[in-house]
Amino acid sequence: MARLDGIARETKVAIIAGFAEAAQEATYNSAVFVDGRNRPVIYRKSHLYGAYERALFAAGAPCACGLLTMCIL
Repeated sequence: MARLDGIARETKVAIIAGFAEAAQEATYNSAVFVDGRNRPVIYRKSHLYGAYERALFAAGAPCACGLLTMCIL
């Protein structure tokens, strides 16, 4: 994330990138938002699609992210 944050700062462009996040003894289908100015925001997908995705990932807690929301398909 630090590298993406640096790229966002250098280019003055916000970046959203998806990744598999290992945390709390689980793996989440996550996305991070970085803009080079603020703390990175991580979203964990809460509505997993199908048995395949549910077998690979834990569901994140549903959240209201304010003005910015991310959609992971």
